[in-house]
Amino acid sequence: MLETRNLKKVYKTKKGVSVTALNDVSIKFPEKGLVFLLGKSGSGKSTLLNLLGGLDKYDEGEIIIKGVSSKDFKQSHFDSYRNTYVGFIFQEYNVLEEFSVGANIALAIELQGKKATDEEINSILKQVDLEGFGDRKPNELSGGQKQRVAIARALVKQPEIIMADEPTGALDSNTGRQVFETLKNLSKDKLVIVVSHDREFAEQFGDRIIELADGNVIDDVTRKVGYEKQGEELNNGISFENDTMTIKSGYHLTEEDRERINQYIDGIGTDLKAVIKKADRGSFQQTNEEDIVHKKGDFKLIKSKLPLKNAFKIGASGLKHKKIRLVVTILLSFVAFSLFALADTFGNYNHIKTCTNSIKDTNITYASVIKSLKIGSGMNAYWNDYGNSIREDEITKLNKDTGLDFTGVVVTNQDMVLPNYNKEVELTKNGDMCHYATDFSGYANLTEAKIKEMGYKIVAGKLPKDNNEIAISSYVYETYAKAGYISEDGTKSEIKYYNDLVGKKLKIDKKEFTIVGIVDTKVDMDRYKSISEDSKGKSSAQNLTDFALSQELSHIQEYSLACDIFVSEEMLNSIKEEYPNYVQLINNYMYVSSDDTYIDSSRIASLSEIDTKDVTWVDGEKTKLADNEIIIDINALSKNDEEGYSYSKKEALKILKDSQYTLDYYINDEDKSINGVKVVGVLNADGKADKYSDLYVLPDSLYNLKWTEGKGEYSYAVATMPTNKADIEKLVKYCYTEQGNMKYQIENSVTFELDTVNEVLKVMSKVFLYIGIGFAVFAMIMLSNFIATSISYKKQEIGILRAIGARSNDVFRIFFLESFIIAMINFVLSTIGTGVATAIINGMFRKKAGILITILNFGPRQILLLLVISIGVAAVASFIPVYKIASKKPIEAIRNR
Repeated sequence: MLETRNLKKVYKTKKGVSVTALNDVSIKFPEKGLVFLLGKSGSGKSTLLNLLGGLDKYDEGEIIIKGVSSKDFKQSHFDSYRNTYVGFIFQEYNVLEEFSVGANIALAIELQGKKATDEEINSILKQVDLEGFGDRKPNELSGGQKQRVAIARALVKQPEIIMADEPTGALDSNTGRQVFETLKNLSKDKLVIVVSHDREFAEQFGDRIIELADGNVIDDVTRKVGYEKQGEELNNGISFENDTMTIKSGYHLTEEDRERINQYIDGIGTDLKAVIKKADRGSFQQTNEEDIVHKKGDFKLIKSKLPLKNAFKIGASGLKHKKIRLVVTILLSFVAFSLFALADTFGNYNHIKTCTNSIKDTNITYASVIKSLKIGSGMNAYWNDYGNSIREDEITKLNKDTGLDFTGVVVTNQDMVLPNYNKEVELTKNGDMCHYATDFSGYANLTEAKIKEMGYKIVAGKLPKDNNEIAISSYVYETYAKAGYISEDGTKSEIKYYNDLVGKKLKIDKKEFTIVGIVDTKVDMDRYKSISEDSKGKSSAQNLTDFALSQELSHIQEYSLACDIFVSEEMLNSIKEEYPNYVQLINNYMYVSSDDTYIDSSRIASLSEIDTKDVTWVDGEKTKLADNEIIIDINALSKNDEEGYSYSKKEALKILKDSQYTLDYYINDEDKSINGVKVVGVLNADGKADKYSDLYVLPDSLYNLKWTEGKGEYSYAVATMPTNKADIEKLVKYCYTEQGNMKYQIENSVTFELDTVNEVLKVMSKVFLYIGIGFAVFAMIMLSNFIATSISYKKQEIGILRAIGARSNDVFRIFFLESFIIAMINFVLSTIGTGVATAIINGMFRKKAGILITILNFGPRQILLLLVISIGVAAVASFIPVYKIASKKPIEAIRNR
């Protein structure tokens, strides 16, 4: 079965000197029998055994195993060869201390992919005289018992070869004899190869003795036929012939021997002579290898597979050692993992997700949208929201697409300053920064259903029903509560309660309204109180926070219902008719000029959109404008080089009648001009309402160039913000999704802050991404260092496992599980730690810095990522040191080199 051909092995010392351990050794081993390898230290006997067992690599020659050459074997083939055909017994026993006796034996079976049964283990323990010892730990056994455990472990997988390296070296002579007796019995059915210094035992028990010196075979003898019986008898310690009892040299009589002797004496009826006899050297002859016949058989290797429970047990046992290092590793890895997760919460910045979480965390109750249009194309494209309005049909579409109920807010271009409060009362000590309302933002119609839906409350009075009735917000009420109310006749009134303001009149845009109700729109006045406080003595950070708060509040004032005037539906329609929302020339422009005068306006309309009764015609009424005819706001007519000069109606009409103008305009990235343009009419000439201020009325040919899609009835629309996070995210996604060259941009204090710093956050997220990777690498290095230390501690155990057939994959599994345990501890700790840290950091930003953005978003992604990274780090941290140990020869690991 086993043969070596021209085997050579050379070692190099640390000083580079070459030492030949085996020199061209060729041996053909029998199918069974007890073969001793003898020789002095350094003779090469242990090297030969290690090469035969695949624990070491030879330099030249080959080993033939069941007719198959090992020349092209990789280390994994030798691992499987040991697992399939070889059982190893070592001088130092090499049993695994973490396992019981039974588990040590079961491991050899399980590595072959078989299930170890209690019957099988008990049977093998009985064979080595250890019945009932299965549950004991190795540290409870004597040296001889440990060696018998090693024999049982080698024997249990029924190998065809047993290799023993100095199996009695650590035992007393009597125990050693028992071990050789066991090996002798095994050699009846198997090939047993033993390395030993003990020639006497070799001559007593051996079927073949091969002696080496300086790496060469110097003697090779085989027991002669006919001497087997004597050897067998002597192997029992004593033998009887007539009146003579022969005792082997060095043998110690047992109680069982004493009984045998007494029985023999009683049987012969005469005196018994005792002699001590050494083995007869004449019982051996030179080996003739031609007499050795190898049976043909299939060569099939069994790849090992270390059971997960055993790998886990061995891996977990490593945590018992180096406890301080373990604690430090876990602590530093925990910090690194947590910082990695924190970095990822920022490094994985997602505008939609951050916006959703921030809105949810800020508890914003209103959802306001404005219309934003894309201007330009390609790299020069940008989004503009100024001056655009929302049409009625667009609000219908918004309601359908989002499932919300939007209310349009009308904003006129008139003076909307809060009237009738005592301006002598100081509302702020911080310049222009004030946390009180000083302007109305628009007109809206509120129903009781809408108020309930938004979580608002009528705190005084009722909602308006007549055209001269209005309701205001509790936020606006606070201004009157602070400054007091002044009627049109100058009477001052102190306002202490909501009802004190109900019934009071406000003059807004030349119209007088009666306050009939107050609605609480849930503006947190206390949050913005510091804005109005004196900035002197405040730190730069406090002033910066105040500025951020003022910007936040201005968005609430401008886009929520907090500063709106609540009117009846009929009144709202009347306002829309009275103050049409004409097209604003925001990104396009128009300029009309002559040699003496110029007209510069920023809004345009068609003739059908104005009331022609409000037009003073220059030279007769027109029902349609020619391509070169326009109407202007009389107040927009200016004299060249005389800024602020205003013309009387008579002067204006005379100048316009006699003048022709050049109309320059810019649209769709192009500059164009029209010459010979005539102004055929003026607006606001008779002191009419200035709803036409700053307006050009254009012929259809010019107006239909589609200057902008921003025309509509409402400046913005407000709905109730959903409370469900998924619904908020749906709304946010909708509002940040382009619909052609338009999108409905969500507007509130959170989105203002977020949109302001969005690009900065994107850049910072990339930085934090790399920081996070750096922390992950640091954790991997820490864990890898610990595993390397653990491997160093368990190097001998690894060698033992390799010797009994485990592959490098099994070794990796052990240390991966050890890393995995640490990584899972880190995973749990860092998940909890990151969640807590995220909440604390976000809370600090909100409470101390006044920032509404939920900057760190910790959720399922981070938990999953921590898990993946934990497992990945465990794998990489294990692979590097395990790869190094796995590349070593098993014998080096066993010797703990």
